[in-house]
Amino acid sequence: MRNLHIDATKGILIFLVVLGHYLERLIGWNESLNQAILGSIYFVHMPAFIFISGMFFKEGDCSKFC
Repeated sequence: MRNLHIDATKGILIFLVVLGHYLERLIGWNESLNQAILGSIYFVHMPAFIFISGMFFKEGDCSKFC
């Protein structure tokens, strides 16, 4: 059974990835405020996404996928 809270959290993190790339293109890294905003987005979204995905990883036979 899927956990909707986890799915929603992963959706928010994916949105932060898109937002970070958009803001990076729009405002760049050249000012300290921009660095703080983008740095906080990049500091959180990917590690959190990997951590949450890893919580549900199960080892198994992957021969049909490998």
